[in-house]
Parts: sequence; structure tokens; C-alpha cells
Amino acid sequence: MRTCWVIDHPAHFQLFAPWIRAGDEEDVLIVAERDELDLMLENAPLPEREVIRVPRPVGRAAFIRAHERMDTVRSGLRKKGIERIIVKGASLELRVAKRLGIAERWYLSDTESNSLAHRLAKGSATDVVLPLNWLGGPVAA
Repeated sequence: MRTCWVIDHPAHFQLFAPWIRAGDEEDVLIVAERDELDLMLENAPLPEREVIRVPRPVGRAAFIRAHERMDTVRSGLRKKGIERIIVKGASLELRVAKRLGIAERWYLSDTESNSLAHRLAKGSATDVVLPLNWLGGPVAA
């Protein structure tokens, strides 16, 4: 299954790396423009994958950058045959994926329980993964 992985933070890179390594050579990575992620992409032992770079929607121009990010994702994923997109806390890509007709749209929650990303992802995700402590289960030490 051709998958798109969204990497917005160095921790997300580390989380997804084993699945990216085991994935399809036609998988696509959407990677935020961050110095730390640039270094990780250069030095990580990952197989060759198509990489789409996107701006981070932060600061005074966050709204403009969010729209630029969505436009970049839309044009980058259109006609790629992506069947699944997996994000951790990055909801903008899910909204684009829904409009593009990508069937599986996985949202992995960050630890914040009431964030804008959660509200944006709510109507776009087909699958949601939550931390155990949200469900009242034991918290790993």
C-alpha cells in the first residue's frame, strides 16, 4: 500500500523511521522545513523516498504558511496513487488528503488533549490513535 508519511518534528521522524524503512519504495514523505529535520534526512539510514518539503505554520504569518503548506501538499500528492496518509499531530495534510480522495487517513494524537490540530483532524481522519492515558488505562513509566 503506497503511504504518505508526514514528519513535522524530529520525534515524529524517529517514530516513523522503522515503518518508512520497511515500507514501499514508492512511499512519499512530507517533511516540515526545520533545521533538525534537514540533518536527520541527510544522516538517517532511510531508503530513497520522494520528499515534499512544507513550511511550518508558525509565527505572525501562520495562516499564510498554513495555506502554502496545503497548496504544496495538494500539488505534491495529486496523481501519486497514495492510498494511505499517516500523520502525528499534523492535521492540515489530512484535510488535503480527504479532498484528494485518499482512502485511509490516520491521525496519531500528540499528548495535548485540546488542540487546534485535533479539531481540524476530527472531520478528516478515518482512523485515530490516542495515548492510553486518554482512555483511562495505565500510563507507561
